[in-house]
Amino acid sequence: MVVAGDFAQLPPMSGHSLYNGLVALKTMSAMNQKMQNAVLGRILWHQFNTLVILRQNMRQKEQTPLDAKMRTALVNMRYAACTPEDIDFLRSRVASDCPDHPHLDTADYRNVSVITALNVHKDTINDLGAERFAADNRQELVDFFSVDKLTTRAVDRFKWSGCEQARFKALGPKLQQALWNAMPSTTSEHIPGRLRLCVNMPVMIKANDATKLCITKGQEAIIAGWDSSVGPVG
Repeated sequence: MVVAGDFAQLPPMSGHSLYNGLVALKTMSAMNQKMQNAVLGRILWHQFNTLVILRQNMRQKEQTPLDAKMRTALVNMRYAACTPEDIDFLRSRVASDCPDHPHLDTADYRNVSVITALNVHKDTINDLGAERFAADNRQELVDFFSVDKLTTRAVDRFKWSGCEQARFKALGPKLQQALWNAMPSTTSEHIPGRLRLCVNMPVMIKANDATKLCITKGQEAIIAGWDSSVGPVG
């Protein structure tokens, strides 16, 4: 059996890593189901006897010396093992008016991705950035709207099959308009009700849609075109 994982990944929100010493080595009657599952997971973890660490970043096969320094600093940062050289390099990349530092008003940084503290900030930057990009390139934004339906789960559940049926009904115009106008960060899955796009606009993939085609979460892309149709609302 071969499994893949990230040893620098943070532990689960409501538990411990399988290799954490706080996880018991055997089950006891006083344990609940969650604790028993953690013990079984640690027992399975100790069955693996070979570890292979992949160190080559396939997304950065072609890189400049500065890219190599950034990659090294990021790798060390993940393990809380940054060197003085890493700290000096990261400080040299802080945007400022100093001659050797990057400047945010240059063309290279006009369309770069931005990491934000809150999702609502991301939504606002996306809205303003789409309008600015279209204006810079003299293009018109095209709006794409979601098709939403209300669903009622567990209308009829069959115990012997475990299946359930669901009924769907159309949304009212006021509720549909509210979903279209809502920020993605206010929805449960952060799915926008309306997308504003134009050709050549830079975008970022938000899910692992096709890993074999390198269409993975966090991958950057450029819009070349689209297929669209008129929805039920018109």
